[in-house]
Amino acid sequence: MTIEEKEIIELAKEDPTKFGILYEKYYDAIYRFVLRRVSVREDAEEIVSQTFFAALHNIKKFNWMGFSFSAWLYKIAYNNVISFYRKNKDRKHVSIDEMFSLSDEKADVMVGYEKTEACDFVKDLFKDLSEEDREILRLKYFEDMSNIDIANILNITPNALGVKLYRVLKKSKGIMQNY
Repeated sequence: MTIEEKEIIELAKEDPTKFGILYEKYYDAIYRFVLRRVSVREDAEEIVSQTFFAALHNIKKFNWMGFSFSAWLYKIAYNNVISFYRKNKDRKHVSIDEMFSLSDEKADVMVGYEKTEACDFVKDLFKDLSEEDREILRLKYFEDMSNIDIANILNITPNALGVKLYRVLKKSKGIMQNY
């Protein structure tokens, strides 16, 4: 987190109009994060709206405790996704196939056969992992988050996350050797 970002957050605590700068900076990342989990654009837009409303409403409660402002937003979004599925129990979770059919700038780098091959490989890897293990890998490698931020989002200690990450990577290595 930059000094400038800290200053903007502190200004937003006093003047809510400054929150717009943070909204512009993080909207796309939070939207992609949510869309990967709910698959319906309208639902994702609603959840993202709730996320930023909650962040604006609670920005005065945000404290610098070793994790970034973006991790705080992701945690709010993550909790909103969980609440969404609790309220809509008849809704299905995003399948692995649907997750990879969503457009993402990082995925657009690969083309044709290589993209299909890579997606098939990751789908096979993900289907053999628990939901918690998939979420850890998504946050670490697709969202590019630090261990401290991931631990904060998942409400576990950084040490516990380190152990879980080690185990999921070890399990993934075993799955990859069989591919």
